[in-house]
This record gives sequence, C-alpha cells and structure tokens, in this order.
Amino acid sequence: MKKVFMFVIFLVALVSVSCSDEERVSEPEVETEKEIKVIVDKKIDELVRLYPESIDNEKLRSETPYQEIIKRQDEALNYMLSEFASGKAQGSRGDIMMLACRDILGDRDSVEGEVYSGIDWYKKFIIRKEIPLDNFEYSGRDKILKLVYDSLSQYSDTVDYQKEGFHVSGIKVYKTVEEGSYLKVFVHVLESNYKLFKGEEDQYILDEIGGSSIPCAITFKKDKGDKYKLDTMDKPKDGTEYAASIEEFCITPVTNKKIGGLANRLINNQNDIEYCKKILFDNLKEHLTKNGIKKAILYDPYGAVDFKMK
Repeated sequence: MKKVFMFVIFLVALVSVSCSDEERVSEPEVETEKEIKVIVDKKIDELVRLYPESIDNEKLRSETPYQEIIKRQDEALNYMLSEFASGKAQGSRGDIMMLACRDILGDRDSVEGEVYSGIDWYKKFIIRKEIPLDNFEYSGRDKILKLVYDSLSQYSDTVDYQKEGFHVSGIKVYKTVEEGSYLKVFVHVLESNYKLFKGEEDQYILDEIGGSSIPCAITFKKDKGDKYKLDTMDKPKDGTEYAASIEEFCITPVTNKKIGGLANRLINNQNDIEYCKKILFDNLKEHLTKNGIKKAILYDPYGAVDFKMK
C-alpha cells in the first residue's frame, strides 16, 4: 500500500511539472523594441539578398522573412518608418519596406494606388506641410561671386521647375574679363530648386524639384551709378552643338576676341562639377541654418543626403 501511495504522488508531481512546461512554452515571448529592430532589420536584409533589384509583390509576400516582419505589425511598422525618415530606404530595401508598411497599415494607408518607389510612397504618406523659403543669397565678400549668385536668382528661364520652391546654386569661376563698361564672367553653374516639408519632430524633408549643370558666360554692364547689372547670360546648346556653342561665347565682351583654352576648360570639367556640388550643398546648409532648420534629409535617386546643421 505504501508503494502505491508513493507512485501516485510521483505521477501527480510529473503531471504538474509537465503542465508548467506547456504553459511556459505556450506563453508568447514579449520582444523589446530593440529586439524587434534587430529581427526586422535582419529579415529585410534577407529579402534584399533574394530581391536585389526588381520585386514580385505576390512572391515577396510568400517569403518567410516577409511574414516574420508582418506578424510584428505596428512594432515593425514604426521601425520601418524610422528607417525611411533617416534616409535608409534606398533601392529594393525601400521597396520591400514600402510593401510591408502598406500591408500592415491596410486602410490606414493614406496613399492611393501604385507608386514609383518606396521613397516616393513615404514622401506621400507622411503628413507634409511645405515651408516656403526665399532663394539662396550669397553672403560672402567676393564681389564677383556676389554678382553671379544674384544674377542666377534673377535670371528668368522657361524651365518649369524654376517656378517652384527655392533656388540654390554652387558655382566655379574660371575667368573674368573687363572691357569698357562690360564685365564678363565665365563659370560652371550647378543649380537646383527645392521644396522643404515638415517631417516628424524636428526632421525636415527636402524635395529636389529640378536642376541643371552647365558652363555659361554671364555679362554685366555698368549702369549710370557705376554699378554692374545683368546684361546677358550665354548657355551652351544641346546635342552635337554643345561644344561649338561654348566656343562661340568664350570671347571678350566688347572686342569679341577668342580666349584661348577657355572653351576646353569649360567642356572638360567633371572634377569641377564635383566641386560645384560641394559648394551647392554648403550653400544649401547655410540657407537652411539661416531659416532655423537644424536637420533635413534630401532624397535623390542615388541616395539620401543627411544635412545636420550645427
């Protein structure tokens, strides 16, 4: 009798332990925000390796890593939106996150229909209020640069993008020629028009509306007050006439004498374009700082530029 009693106690204890183990297994583990970020980031990387370029939405939805992202719902959504906000959503990574975000959002997605890319979707999804800014104004002491920058802001072209947003440029001066009451400045101009939108918290989003990168000659003429005013701006023609048209305006402003070697410098200027890009971004940063913007992200097809002002 004693042995049977001991066996019953052992059996009850064994069942009790087994039930506790089952209860512990069935309880879902609560993931921390940090753990979710690591998991979702890892799953996105796995999907990027599977789909480095084009994405088949239905096939993507059937992938296990994708389903692992979706099941984390708003926790995964918040992380992916933060990746968009910080500029880490280029290429297929952005497209994969867009699809996942839209699937999680469902009816909450404010963007209707198909969009071109993940970044395109994000810029339409976030509630954006445009912040109007004036054109950039050169604040340095160089009189030639002051004339050129002012002329670029004043110059009226027929390009649609110049009618929107605010204008910023970066220039390199190759040569200046004074003859009589005329001053002719030969430059390379990299210019863009931007729109600024309010993003999350103190984050701002920059949209590049359009731009150009060209060598040109800007001629100024003295007025009655002995101050230079914009007279003409010569730009190169497109296509096969490009080089020849630069040769045509590489002449002195009054005597029309050819300036030897100048046209070649304006044509073969790849390094100068990179220099102009740096100057443009410096000017853009200065302009944003002047207008009280401390942090902004510019999206373009090749990546995101993070502007953090001091």
